[in-house]
Amino acid sequence: MNKHLSEPEIAEIISAGSSFAGSHAEQCTQCRSEIENFEENLSNLRHWARSISSMPEEFWAAQRIRTVSSLRTTTEPAGPVFPRIAWPALAALAALATFMLARTPSLPNEETQAATDHDLLVQVERVLESGGPAALAPTSILLQEISGNASSLDSRDQIRERNHEN
Repeated sequence: MNKHLSEPEIAEIISAGSSFAGSHAEQCTQCRSEIENFEENLSNLRHWARSISSMPEEFWAAQRIRTVSSLRTTTEPAGPVFPRIAWPALAALAALATFMLARTPSLPNEETQAATDHDLLVQVERVLESGGPAALAPTSILLQEISGNASSLDSRDQIRERNHEN
């Protein structure tokens, strides 16, 4: 037996309005019942469409009003959304700013700053006069060598300058 008709093939038979002659449906009861079922549904749909179209104009006016009003309610916003979200966020931000400003230390005044700068300079002078900490002894040797090399370079530069002046 041949395979059953597909839906597109059944639709083609129904739309052409042809009979089952020469098709698989002529011999297959299952395909023939499928075609008859589709034709019955199609005729019911036609009948329903005719009955609806015969409704009075008042029905259609009310239908249009309901449709337009349902579209308006679905497209309009529910209300002011921003203030409901913004007020708690604004309150939290204000609380955070207040907390941060309360914890910020005050800046020292100029007199205090000058006193601490002077104290620091005095401490640096004491360290330099004492020769520095023992941990920096190798550094002081390097500084002496560098300053010795720098003085020899300075003397060479002075000699060159004298030669160029002549």
